Amino acid sequence: MTTQPRTLTREEIYRGVRESITKVLPSVEPEEVREEMRLSEDLGAESIDLLDITMWIEKNFGTTLDLQRIFPTKWWGLNNLSNYDGETLRDGAVSALRATYPHVTFPAQRNLTLPEIERTITVRSLVNYVETKLGEEQ
Repeated sequence: MTTQPRTLTREEIYRGVRESITKVLPSVEPEEVREEMRLSEDLGAESIDLLDITMWIEKNFGTTLDLQRIFPTKWWGLNNLSNYDGETLRDGAVSALRATYPHVTFPAQRNLTLPEIERTITVRSLVNYVETKLGEEQ
């Protein structure tokens, strides 16, 4: 008889994501990390750090993550959206962005610039993505 793997709670996923972040950003203490914190602006993560954080999350949870599905940036996915002029997403592109990245909470405005989009990546975004990804694997 085979047993189903235990489903992780959101708190367990949050702790695993937080651990991944603090492994990559040693100046950040685990108790300082909160879900609403932005990876770049609040925690000081740079592009290479986002890659490393993703690798640690994969290791912690035994899964493979798709960078293009996690981080809506110029390099990972935005170039595939219509109405993106290399600087700003306009009209229908913002709706497409929200549909493509449901784990990210974007501002309500119609036009978004690349810096505004990158500022939306929070610890909560990562937790939401990992929670969804692990749920799909069950």
